[in-house]
Amino acid sequence: MLGPYRYHCPQHGTSDPYTFKRAAHDFAEEHRDEFHGGMHPPGECFVSPEFDIRGNSGASSAVIAFVLVMLLAFGSRLI
Repeated sequence: MLGPYRYHCPQHGTSDPYTFKRAAHDFAEEHRDEFHGGMHPPGECFVSPEFDIRGNSGASSAVIAFVLVMLLAFGSRLI
C-alpha cells in the first residue's frame, strides 16, 4: 500500500503528518538517528487512518453508521 501512513514515537509523542509509506519511513529513520542513536524505540509504530493510535478501527464506526441508517430507514416499521 502507498499510504497514507505516519510514524509515531511514544517516547517523544512524535508523529509526522499522514503521507506516503516511504516518506513515513524516512521520517522515522531521521527521528531514530537524532533521538535514539539509530535504534528503534520501544512501542514505535506506523499508523494508517484505518487503525489509529488508540487501536480503534474504522470498521466499528462503519457498523454504527450502518445500524443508525437501518434504524432510520426501517425503525418506523418495527414499532
